[in-house]
Amino acid sequence: EPSVCDSVSVASDPTADEESHTLGSLSTIQTRALHKRLKTDEKILLDSMTLLCKASALRNARMAYQYLKTELRQASEVHSNATSLRSTLSIDADTAIAMKERRYDEEERQDDVHEMEIVLRILDLSSAKTEDDDSLEDDYERNEKRQNAIKIVKENPGRWNQATALAIMSAAGIDDAKVQIDETSRELRHVR
Repeated sequence: EPSVCDSVSVASDPTADEESHTLGSLSTIQTRALHKRLKTDEKILLDSMTLLCKASALRNARMAYQYLKTELRQASEVHSNATSLRSTLSIDADTAIAMKERRYDEEERQDDVHEMEIVLRILDLSSAKTEDDDSLEDDYERNEKRQNAIKIVKENPGRWNQATALAIMSAAGIDDAKVQIDETSRELRHVR
């Protein structure tokens, strides 16, 4: 038996009468109600997802802040422990700087020795390559170029420039560097 609500819906919608009597299908009112509920749920879901996305950025920022705060605390503890250790060992700032400078000077001397070893190795390898066609004049000229390269490297340890590179290449028997790449460095363009 039809209810009051059914009669109101039938009066307002002429197609509702057919749809309300079909068995197993939804009436227009029910369909509209479902559509309305679906749109409402969709809006709620969209708002929830938006809120979640905004909140996750906030959570990440809070976690990053907490992490950095912890790191800062640990760094300050390391600094305070180092300061207390230095005061316990009675090392003043001037002594610490002098110790660093000595260490740097020693490392630079070792680097200079290694650099000279590399240059000598380059020159030895190049002289071993050209020993087959030796003449006395070529040997004298090669030895002179070699001594000149060694002298330049000893005068400017760790500071190679165009003259140093050319002297080493000349002593190694390389007359033309044949730099094919368009170099932006003025020094490298002048090597050729």
